[in-house]
Amino acid sequence: MSAMGISLLADENVYWEVVERLRAEGFDVKTVAELGKAGAPDVEVLQLARREERVPARRRSADAVGSGIRNREI
Repeated sequence: MSAMGISLLADENVYWEVVERLRAEGFDVKTVAELGKAGAPDVEVLQLARREERVPARRRSADAVGSGIRNREI
């Protein structure tokens, strides 16, 4: 747990500069790539975030809208 009380899991589409800034501000941030899951589908990333007790973070993009991911898949 970070000094801010939030642990994040940054998806691959989050700019590295953002990850570095969050870390500099005291957030506990791991990236999908650092955990060996580069290229994993969204459902796997969400499952990983849950296992790691991290809040998933991603850069909003058009492909995220209507992705069809349901809670039961996580």
